[in-house]
Amino acid sequence: MSTIVDIRPNIPFPVYLQMPECSQSTLKHGLSSMAHLKAAMDKERTIVPTDAMILGSCLHTCFLEPDTAKDRIAVWPESMGRRFGQKWQTFIECNQNRYIITEAASANLNGMLASLRKHKVVKAWMSRMQGVEVAAFGDIDGFRMKARCDALSDDPMFDLKKTTSCDYESVQRTIIKYGYDIQAAVYRRLFDRERFVCIFVEDEPPYDVVAYELNHQILRRADQIVKTLIVNAKECQKTGVWPGRCDEIVEMELPGWVQDQEGQYIEYEGSAIDA
Repeated sequence: MSTIVDIRPNIPFPVYLQMPECSQSTLKHGLSSMAHLKAAMDKERTIVPTDAMILGSCLHTCFLEPDTAKDRIAVWPESMGRRFGQKWQTFIECNQNRYIITEAASANLNGMLASLRKHKVVKAWMSRMQGVEVAAFGDIDGFRMKARCDALSDDPMFDLKKTTSCDYESVQRTIIKYGYDIQAAVYRRLFDRERFVCIFVEDEPPYDVVAYELNHQILRRADQIVKTLIVNAKECQKTGVWPGRCDEIVEMELPGWVQDQEGQYIEYEGSAIDA
């Protein structure tokens, strides 16, 4: 396990973001290339929050820090019409430091919160919370990293996720697609925990809640990915060279979705490609 340099509860998220250590979300850019990782570390790659991401942030705020929700969330009334024009711009200006959601999103938010609070696993987690939005800073294989967990508890540690479906296969794909396994690998190292559970809640009725624990196979694979990314990042820091995906000519093959069952390409008669 890694040596923890510092653990700090209640660090405001904007302050945490400005701290120089590499986070797991930044490290995941290295899956594209080391050039992508360097751009993320230098804060050249930015993400514009979508409505879904904003709703997820509101969920974390209301569930983990309900006393602050009133000051951090603003609801755009349906009576105001579309989020467009001068009224919308004025509303944004009046709520610059708040998450802005629609009334429909607010209703879904309340539904998710109600489902979470009555779920058996969630209630057990809430009874064992040692602090919310707890940050950890330390070395992983000689590479400086940081992490910020939703609410620290003893083993297992939990993380709250909003999703469209708690279906097993859907969540399985989501964990790999968004690198939640990599998050688990980093968090387990920095917080010195063995187990990692993702609590997924659906963002539409019936707001189903399922807690999925990442098994040893997923965690072992993620540990290896993190180790490889860190080895590569340390080498790039040493040499000053952060390569992209490839510096050679790459042969482009016909994708499977334009092939029939025998592997023959499908003709598109009368389409623009015949012109």
